[in-house]
Amino acid sequence: MAKGYVFMNANFTDPDKFPTYQPFSMKAMEAYGGKFLVRGGRSEAFED
Repeated sequence: MAKGYVFMNANFTDPDKFPTYQPFSMKAMEAYGGKFLVRGGRSEAFED
């Protein structure tokens, strides 16, 4: 199977709802054998 990468930058406007979202995103990722390579922390944009 071909591999790919997903890059995501999420800004939560209602942090109280994040625990509701998290289990669904993990199930979707695990269903396809996904794993985190990098997670969290500060990021820096090099281009606009």
